Amino acid sequence: MAKTELVRARWSVSPLREAKTLLGVLQQEGLRGKGLIEAFEKYSVRFLGYTRTDMAALYRQQTGRELSDYILIQKADKVVRTNELTQERQVLRRTLLGSRKFKKYMLRWSN
Repeated sequence: MAKTELVRARWSVSPLREAKTLLGVLQQEGLRGKGLIEAFEKYSVRFLGYTRTDMAALYRQQTGRELSDYILIQKADKVVRTNELTQERQVLRRTLLGSRKFKKYMLRWSN
């Protein structure tokens, strides 16, 4: 019988590190589920310079698995719960909150 080994992604390398920071900030701003994923896909390009496809390619290269919505939501939960990357999150949060488009986006999801 073939032995299967769990392979974990290294979220400490770019662009996955930046992705988890953005996920944590978006969740702290109150986004959950589908709203969190949509905001992540929209703002990762603008603020990080990477698309979800770029991040998924690196994740797939490291683990052999697809970067699903479920994995992104779990990562956001973990970042907030364990208070990871507090300094980086503060900088990104200020940048996001200064964006007029982000404010409009948040108004749309709060209604």
